[in-house]
Amino acid sequence: MKAKKNGIVISAVILLLTSLCLYFFMNNRIDFKEVAEGQLLPNRNYTYYCDLKSEIDMEDLYELSSEFSGYDYDFDGHTYIVTFGYELEDISYSRASRPIVSEYGYYNYHVPNVWLSCDKTDKCYVYELPKVNIGCDADNYKRKVYFVEK
Repeated sequence: MKAKKNGIVISAVILLLTSLCLYFFMNNRIDFKEVAEGQLLPNRNYTYYCDLKSEIDMEDLYELSSEFSGYDYDFDGHTYIVTFGYELEDISYSRASRPIVSEYGYYNYHVPNVWLSCDKTDKCYVYELPKVNIGCDADNYKRKVYFVEK
């Protein structure tokens, strides 16, 4: 009887650990849609992408193109990703993808896996995502950025 009880306890612990691993390490795909597109300014260096979480973040984007101000941005219900020179093909994150400490302090968001089209353009694209706590790594903007064929 004791062996049966130990087997049930061990099975429950293994099931719990497996569930926790899946919860933290499973990739969660994020749905997105393109909401704006604008021309990049010449002779500037751009990162691959950045995130927009408030109207304050939009001020820098408005300087890039007047075309971005035509969309009604909803920062309460959405997160926005801006790509520079590449179209967004896919985006996902896992709960284990959070950087813990950087040279500038603690980041309280997930660094997503970002798949960009390998065809370079001279455009800037804005994508709307459901509200999710993601952002690019300020210390390494190439982190988790992948290029794919269209």
